[in-house]
Amino acid sequence: MHPLHLGCLCALAAAAKQQSSSVIKPASMGGEGALRYRARKKVKNWMRELKASMSSDFEQAFLKATRPDSQAPKPKHVESIALSIGAFEAYTSPSCDPYGSLLHKAWSRCAETDARSTTKAIYVLHRLASSPVCCGEKEFAGLANAYRELCGQVSKKTHTHYFDRKAVLRTLAPQKDVSYSAKKWRKFLERYFGFVDGCWRFAGLEPPESAREACEVSLDLSRRAAETMRALPAPPRENPLVAAVARRLQ
Repeated sequence: MHPLHLGCLCALAAAAKQQSSSVIKPASMGGEGALRYRARKKVKNWMRELKASMSSDFEQAFLKATRPDSQAPKPKHVESIALSIGAFEAYTSPSCDPYGSLLHKAWSRCAETDARSTTKAIYVLHRLASSPVCCGEKEFAGLANAYRELCGQVSKKTHTHYFDRKAVLRTLAPQKDVSYSAKKWRKFLERYFGFVDGCWRFAGLEPPESAREACEVSLDLSRRAAETMRALPAPPRENPLVAAVARRLQ
């Protein structure tokens, strides 16, 4: 690691330690526990931004697109991810699996404690699934096949299979935000993740043999999309992230 980057990391760690230990907040205002929580969260955000600045363009776009806030992922970041996928075939080899790497990053964000980061990771997967042409037909097929293969493997982070719905809901936790309702977000994510996960699982299958099977698949996805719309955790007009998801579902 570059000495400058190492110095930045040390400075951030020292600042976090000093803030959490030297400043004492009255118990009537939340006490030491709340202070340590805020300091820890602030340093985590700093580390996230520092990591983004040191990463590749693709990793920067993914980190920025899944920031834990209520802002919708910027189109330029999502488009950058899609364009990166368009070049995956050129880098695929027995020792390099860019599809698996992208999905591993997506799963790591899906298993975050903050539902907003989880929602953004699912939104990115939703965006890619709804516009296969944006990353190339061959690359889209490679990503869909990689998704299905990963679903049968165990993640070291969650100790469950990749893209396991129960693991997504289990890791969610309350946040120090008056507008954040973990209960509402959990109900919404159960449906939104089910919808997007279904899109990718169907995308990796062979085309239906009959018009009836194709109709059943389409109706099932439409039903899941409608259930997701009914479970939105906040009014779209009040939350840019929820509004972006609602537009993508329509």
